Amino acid sequence: MSISRSFSDNEDFELLDGPTYDNLYGKIHARAIHRHRRTPQEQRPNISEHVAEQGYNLAYNHILDALNYLARCESDQNSDNTLKNAAQILEKLYWNEPADVADRTDALEVAALAYYLAGYYARAYVLMQGVSESTNSSNKMMRLMFLRELPKIRDLALKTLSQAQFRDVLLADSVNKGEIDQTKGINFALEGTLHRVYLLFYEHARTGHNDLIEQAIDFCNVGILLAIDQQSQDWRWTFYCTTSLLREYHRNSLWTCLRPMMDDSALNPVRRYIRAAFWRPTHPILELWRSQSHVVENINDGRSYCVKMPTGSGKTRIAELTILKFLLDTQDEPRKKCLYIAPYRALAAELEQSLRRSFAPIDVGVSQLYGSYDSNPAE
Repeated sequence: MSISRSFSDNEDFELLDGPTYDNLYGKIHARAIHRHRRTPQEQRPNISEHVAEQGYNLAYNHILDALNYLARCESDQNSDNTLKNAAQILEKLYWNEPADVADRTDALEVAALAYYLAGYYARAYVLMQGVSESTNSSNKMMRLMFLRELPKIRDLALKTLSQAQFRDVLLADSVNKGEIDQTKGINFALEGTLHRVYLLFYEHARTGHNDLIEQAIDFCNVGILLAIDQQSQDWRWTFYCTTSLLREYHRNSLWTCLRPMMDDSALNPVRRYIRAAFWRPTHPILELWRSQSHVVENINDGRSYCVKMPTGSGKTRIAELTILKFLLDTQDEPRKKCLYIAPYRALAAELEQSLRRSFAPIDVGVSQLYGSYDSNPAE
């Protein structure tokens, strides 16, 4: 991925928001609609083609500044809004473009990154699914992380690190003997470091050991310093992105959010639940969405609460965690039961499958009792 602008050393960044952004995004949105519908040129509004270049540069610059900010500070509403708005610009510019359009893959991968760091995990996942696979190995690891292709992350990292040019002693020996030049040697060292980072991420997701994430971030910091020394903006970008991804993941990972429910026992139901979520053959679950993680405190305290959230924002997962807490609190009661009430038969059947997939691996049965009427078409 080629970066056309260097990182800033300022701690603050200009927000991408307000009337200027609204006006630019409106033009980009209108342009995208007419291009997609192939509206005759004479019927299109008078929007300069330079608006695409302006939007592209503005989005990239704000994402770079936000990454620099996140390397020093915790995310906040300003950084989230800036990243989300920058992602919307890139998505609108490139989503409906043909797959062979220059910069499409890179731009949409960056948009997915920005969505994820802003807390829009589902949007990031959907966007990354629609992007052709990059030939860049560092981008490939990031893509696999987004798509939760966990075995592929492990296998690719192990395969890469098993090669001689990625072993520190052999690499240093090759440089000293003049078999490869110093620049190429440093690139091998940086690529090997990145694969070590993602292997540590995989192991944390599997085991929950916090020191693994700390090691991964330490490796990222080494990569950043080496990239700065070599004046490599691409590698600096890669390690800044990876650091931010790791921090966002760790903050909302199941291991972090559910740790108050765990004890040291390997048979603890919560530990078994998290491991089962990791080993799902498709769509493994590693973290909670932000909208879900905010509710965990109420679940842990055992307080009654009411959740009001839009469709598709993760209410079922919250209910699932509440059931998990109930099971934890009633481990010594063999006849315990938890009742989940759904308004429609079709929804009840869907929830039954979802809950069974989550709880069967920890030996918790899920059964159903439907009402005496079928859903009508309106339902």
